[in-house]
Amino acid sequence: RFGAGVARDPEAFFRTMLGNFPALRGRLERLRLEPHADGRMLLASGPFDWTMRDTILPGAALVGDAAGYYDPFTGQGIFQALSGAELLAAEADAALRDAGGRAPVLREYARERRLRLRGPRALQHVVEAVLSRPRLADAAIAHLKRSRALADALVAVTGDLMPAAALLRPSLLLTFLSPPGSVEVVG
Repeated sequence: RFGAGVARDPEAFFRTMLGNFPALRGRLERLRLEPHADGRMLLASGPFDWTMRDTILPGAALVGDAAGYYDPFTGQGIFQALSGAELLAAEADAALRDAGGRAPVLREYARERRLRLRGPRALQHVVEAVLSRPRLADAAIAHLKRSRALADALVAVTGDLMPAAALLRPSLLLTFLSPPGSVEVVG
């Protein structure tokens, strides 16, 4: 969508985009894009969303971004990392206390982590798919702007205050799938 503008003049593009935020005007005049030590400009990065097939191996476990990166757009990464660390700590403690080696070491961590992340991961993939298609993203954002209930639910789910399945409530689906202005469900 913006590739040509970025390629033509990255700094001008950056300033134009910042100009869309009135609160920033006048505060960033001295800001300059700086090249890397090798002289290249970083224009984009990613994708970072790599799902890990296995998060455990004998005597080792992955947690946080190492166990599967979350796109920062959804804001779920830190919560998921801490949640995974909490699961892993309990499992590691049990494994260390099991002197006889009878416990299936770290298997419960991997299973529970997979269950906890199923909904948030699916939502992340949906958000990424929508945002990567400008016309679809514009339509979704327009729906969110018109429906406070839908926007609040999406924020609550990405903030890990509600399960992802809450977005599948019929009232919210009806709001999202209805033509603009025809339905507004509150609460």
